[in-house]
Amino acid sequence: MGRKEEIAVADEVRFGTFLDVAFVDPIATLTDELLSYKLPRADTVNTTARECGLAGALCLLWVVFLESAIMRVRHDTETTTGERRVLSWIAGFDPPSQLVEKLTEVFILRDAVTHNHLWEVAGGTDRGRYAEVIAKRLVEISGDAKYGKIVDKETGLTPVLHLHVIPTRVDRTDVKKVLSVVWETMQFLRKEDDDFDCSVAMLNIAFSGALVVLKEFKQQFDSAI
Repeated sequence: MGRKEEIAVADEVRFGTFLDVAFVDPIATLTDELLSYKLPRADTVNTTARECGLAGALCLLWVVFLESAIMRVRHDTETTTGERRVLSWIAGFDPPSQLVEKLTEVFILRDAVTHNHLWEVAGGTDRGRYAEVIAKRLVEISGDAKYGKIVDKETGLTPVLHLHVIPTRVDRTDVKKVLSVVWETMQFLRKEDDDFDCSVAMLNIAFSGALVVLKEFKQQFDSAI
């Protein structure tokens, strides 16, 4: 038998289990699908199942993308101890006016979709699906303190971004607003400290038959809405 070769062992390498990059392709795929048809007709509590399904999924993915990017920043800047809550951690850096309020509303939308916050709706049936809504209410087991404090129970909207938080009403306009807040947050973190690594912003994204970076992706998506 031949001599067994020795395998050189490299110095210890440490890395983090970040998911942000993993969400980019699913986001691009679902966005292409969402933009493959026109914004459908909707009333105050319903859009189509296809629209709210795709839009809701994209809102969730953008939020978890952002949370992973923030965790990457905290890891790279050795701030992974102390404050656990994302909103409180960002607030500690004196962010731009209303950024924390916007993020709070984005997290409310995330929770509304994730936990399917339930509204009961009464409406006429003579004109079908889009008949006038007579009354609606959030059921007792849905929502939490921030939801109850912030969401307008008459409109089902948040006050700053006017996000739809009735789950069946979420559409591509909400995705656009969520992406805007994601981008604003990442730009703030990069501007606040040169050590903040939001390099995922320069990641190539396969979207609409071309490779684009996140800024270009946002521009193209915004122009399509």
